[in-house]
Amino acid sequence: MITRPSITFSRKVACGHIYATFAEFDNGTFHKLLLSGDMTKEAPCGSSVLWSFQKVLTFALRRAFKEGGDTLDIGLIKHLQHHQCNRFHVGVDKSCSDAVSKLVKQYLDYVKKRETKNKAETKETTEKK
Repeated sequence: MITRPSITFSRKVACGHIYATFAEFDNGTFHKLLLSGDMTKEAPCGSSVLWSFQKVLTFALRRAFKEGGDTLDIGLIKHLQHHQCNRFHVGVDKSCSDAVSKLVKQYLDYVKKRETKNKAETKETTEKK
């Protein structure tokens, strides 16, 4: 069995929680997105919507990282935000798509922070030589 490095983030939605696991290859490049949640039992759209998001976002993120541009990432997040579920109440994300957009943004911010840290460490190591 192949294990890959991954990181998981979660968000609360009206029907429960959504968990996003971003799997990466050993070199740190994006492999795929896995979405799950306890909300899949209560929401009429539940697992079907998460599975669809998972497939489309995995494809889009692979392209975004391959092309190395931030514009697709920003566009992707923008189009998932600001939809409102009919079960929405105060204290949770407006919808599953809104929560997923925040999870993707959180991962992209994490990747950028990690890359900045790695560049700084590489530069520091090079300067010591």
